[in-house]
Amino acid sequence: MIVTYEIVPDAIQKAGNSIIGFKTEEEKKQAKEIDAFLQAGNSIIGFKTEEEKKQAKLEEEKKQAKLSFRTEVSLIKKSKNEIVKNALKIVREKLKSQMAAIFLFSKDGLLERIGIEGIDKDGNFVENDWYKEESYQVGESFTGKAAQIKEGSNYGETQYIRNLDETDLKEESRRKYEEKFGSIKCAIAIPLNGRNKTYGVIQVVNKIDSTKNIPFSEALFSEDDVRWLYFLAAYIANALSNFRRDVQSGILKYLSHLLIRSNYNSHGRDRNALDEVCQQTVDLLVKNPETAFKAGILRIKNDNSHLLEVTATSISNGVTENRDNKPIKIGDGLAGRVAESGKPLILQGIRNEPQINSFTNRSWINENRFESFGCFPLLAKEDVLGTLSLYTGYNYDFYPDSIEFVQSVADLLASFVYRLKLEKIESEVKLVAAGLGAKPQYLEQTRSHFDEIELLATLENQPLNIKTLASILNKLEGHVRNLIQPLFEEGYIDAVGNCILHYIFPSLGKNRRVKTEISDSETYFLITSKGHYRLHPFISFK
Repeated sequence: MIVTYEIVPDAIQKAGNSIIGFKTEEEKKQAKEIDAFLQAGNSIIGFKTEEEKKQAKLEEEKKQAKLSFRTEVSLIKKSKNEIVKNALKIVREKLKSQMAAIFLFSKDGLLERIGIEGIDKDGNFVENDWYKEESYQVGESFTGKAAQIKEGSNYGETQYIRNLDETDLKEESRRKYEEKFGSIKCAIAIPLNGRNKTYGVIQVVNKIDSTKNIPFSEALFSEDDVRWLYFLAAYIANALSNFRRDVQSGILKYLSHLLIRSNYNSHGRDRNALDEVCQQTVDLLVKNPETAFKAGILRIKNDNSHLLEVTATSISNGVTENRDNKPIKIGDGLAGRVAESGKPLILQGIRNEPQINSFTNRSWINENRFESFGCFPLLAKEDVLGTLSLYTGYNYDFYPDSIEFVQSVADLLASFVYRLKLEKIESEVKLVAAGLGAKPQYLEQTRSHFDEIELLATLENQPLNIKTLASILNKLEGHVRNLIQPLFEEGYIDAVGNCILHYIFPSLGKNRRVKTEISDSETYFLITSKGHYRLHPFISFK
């Protein structure tokens, strides 16, 4: 007897799946172990220690700071170009001139044209790239004479010519101008005189018939035209001077951020951190088109040999590198004398006698036609840690504002070098102290001092509370709170909402005895002018 069963297709499918997916208890255990192993592998691949996470965070912050600085410089450059463009349009409209142009000093001391507005002899608009290489030495041609410093002054002098055809012009410029604009009837060139010096020249050529866009045959610029252009030139010079100070402020801000975030520790990477910071510092001063410096040499004192060693060099385009960078003794040469005295040294006309004889790299100076030199000490406490030397391509005056700026850069760098030095000492002393079972008290005091400097530098950008400060500085909130209290009581910082007189007149903070209720999250602190001077002393940390 044959028995038949009617099997439902779904049941067959389920049975098949059950057989295919069947695993013994041993197989399930092995599969679980393999899965756990794979997950561990993925975890290992992406694993980072706390130190690595901290360094990654610092690198990202440094990257963002550099991006922010570049953006700021780019915006300044854009604003500068807009001022030039708008000024030239206003000049042409007001004076009815055929052409208006602005020239600014380059790193080589040449007056280079950075903007032009006008129409050619046929009434067509002149493009900005026409004769884009147009430039003049001081005193050369009609334009250069306006920038030539008159006797007893730091500024150039207005030039007004009623017949430019009879004036001594640079031959190439005369030919180019006659081809483009036709006969040159009259012109004005006025120096852009800033607070300390002449930044450039603004120039206009030919009166035109605005209805026909062609030059008048006889019309001349009036004395009122000259006077009006003189006052506009003063405004343009002031605006350009402000842009330059904005760039200097941006450099100091970025450098402060870089020094705080740089990777310094006692595990052998301090030298890499020092080299990186030194190179970026001189590049900030030399590679930036808004500064006058064509070359920078940074020397750091070797603690073992006590020699000044070149740690970083930076040169602008066209400057040769064939110089002797051997270490020098304290007291030898110009940089050695600055390290010995702890005071800045400024020289002009350095290719002339007797100044040139003071330099080791005389051939390099003559080859690159440097004219001025400034050397600034890296001072921390009363210790000179190195020197910063800068060279310019023209007879540059290091005015008080310029000296203060460069010395501030040197002081910031000195604080970083000093901190690396103390990190190294701390590491060595810890090893000795561990063996002796003790730790020197002064080490804690030194650490506290630099924690305070780091906190002040962080507050320089914006008001912050204790919680945020602890996160940025990677320190415990209790430690930050202990740093805040004495700084607040001594007037180096103030709490937002306190009497504004405390940070307008920081000396008021010296006798402050009022106990303020401080909240870790609700009280915001900002740096006072007294704190700023502690962070950026004019000459040294003395």
